[in-house]
Amino acid sequence: MSDELKAKIAQLSQQYRDRLPQQLSQIIDIFQKLQQRWNSYGNHELVSRLHVMKGSGGTFGLPQVSDAATNLLDILQQEAADAAGFTGTQVELQQAMVQLEQAISLSATPVVPADTISAEVLIPALQVPAVQAIANTTTQSALVDSVLLLEDSESHGYVLQTNLSEFGFAVDWVKTLSAAEQYLTVQTPVIAIVDLNLPDGSRQQVFELVSTLHRRGAKAIIMTSENNFEVRMLAVRHQAAAFFNKPPKINELVAKIRHLLDMENERPYRILMVDDQESVLSYYKALLEHDGFEFRGVIQPAQLFTALDGFNPDLFILDYHLPDYNGAELGRMLRQIPQYEAVPILFMTAEQSSLIKDDLVELGSDDVIPKNLSTDSLLAQLNARIRRGRQLRQLMKQDSLTRLHNHGYIQELAQQLFVLAGRKQQQCSVIMLDIDEFKSVNDRFGHAVGDRVIVSLSQLLQQRLRKSDAIGRYGGEEFLVLMPDTEPAAALQVMQQILTQFGQIAFSDDRQMFSVTFSAGVAGSNDFSSAQAAIDAADKTLYLAKTTGRNQVLLAEKP
Repeated sequence: MSDELKAKIAQLSQQYRDRLPQQLSQIIDIFQKLQQRWNSYGNHELVSRLHVMKGSGGTFGLPQVSDAATNLLDILQQEAADAAGFTGTQVELQQAMVQLEQAISLSATPVVPADTISAEVLIPALQVPAVQAIANTTTQSALVDSVLLLEDSESHGYVLQTNLSEFGFAVDWVKTLSAAEQYLTVQTPVIAIVDLNLPDGSRQQVFELVSTLHRRGAKAIIMTSENNFEVRMLAVRHQAAAFFNKPPKINELVAKIRHLLDMENERPYRILMVDDQESVLSYYKALLEHDGFEFRGVIQPAQLFTALDGFNPDLFILDYHLPDYNGAELGRMLRQIPQYEAVPILFMTAEQSSLIKDDLVELGSDDVIPKNLSTDSLLAQLNARIRRGRQLRQLMKQDSLTRLHNHGYIQELAQQLFVLAGRKQQQCSVIMLDIDEFKSVNDRFGHAVGDRVIVSLSQLLQQRLRKSDAIGRYGGEEFLVLMPDTEPAAALQVMQQILTQFGQIAFSDDRQMFSVTFSAGVAGSNDFSSAQAAIDAADKTLYLAKTTGRNQVLLAEKP
């Protein structure tokens, strides 16, 4: 390790220690608010911050901080995961919080001089006995499934681990091939990011590790400075899931991890089936629900619209022969409804007439399947068609850069959210946010880097918000967020936490590293007569946040 790098690590370590009291203050603040009123958002954020502290404490050679954070995480995740558990473990939680405060207080001493810092400062979890150390640091449930980072460079590894942690990923960092092999004796990660060039292994040995990861169900992402046909072909032949030039752009890496984890498709596939035989519907309901689908059956075609209400199917299965109607008529009716224009329709019939098939293909059917189709073939067809259908529909309503909802669709969702909130007599929140001084980012670093900043914020929002929340790119560097069943004060708190996390992400071009912030305005549905009125109020409040200092989230005033 060069003297320059040692000095940099010492500086980073001291900066980390200097930030610990502030991080502790934020953790205590969240904890105290949960004591007043427990909510899933606050609990999620407390777990998230403790998980980051647990990992970063080990990274910077503060095992006492890491252990104290781990102890508090144990209680939160195992015994206090809901309101009742949180209330029932107050004594244990408060004792653990005191231990964390003491550990952070003891860590206030300056770091050792730069010339005495070794590589172990960065990854003490790998010191002997390594297997035991790994076991002790990976027993907690992460925000997402674990990511193994195999990278021998301290600087690249630190930046990757830190940035991925800000996006909510739990990263276990090892530096050598032997350490990775030892890690695999304890657990299998869901994602592994693998540097192809390691000090203790040949390229072929690293590729063999990639093959091992694939056989064990993990998805391996190759990182290398070699970008040629031969290396890429070897990656394919050893079942690598992705290939990145080194160093990878963080937004592209996060997008690939999200894709490999199928995080955009976490909602179960939904199928609506129309058939006049209750026994047939019961059979397919049992079959498909057993395989993880959500199923809704309709016996009377006239009840189709009632069945559709609130279900939002990913695929229709229609019986061709029905007593009063035929399946083709139902298919044409569905295709006349914009919402279902791109939803796959499969017709089920015992007949194999080419005339029937031609008629159904003409109206927009995706296929005609026989009623005696094997279970395996049916499930394979359903999974493939729903996956492609979701991708197609998403492309139709998403922003091309961020893959968030586009301007038109997020506005449509806002209208729907207000109608639903009124019907359920629930409050919802609307947030407008805009990246601060974005023109300066483009002017200094170029539009390609600016695009990376936009994409990184979109990915952070997706990681940190609920699946029920909707996020859209409203235009340029401006975003619109919809949070159902959420009070404005709670939405404000969530966005302030995301603002803090976004400001800690390290962006870079070829010359330097930099950070970015955003400003936001929050409006509640109960204070405004329409979705557009709330959006306008949030936008005006965003402008106020911009003009009074930026890097802040403000609540809209009631009209």
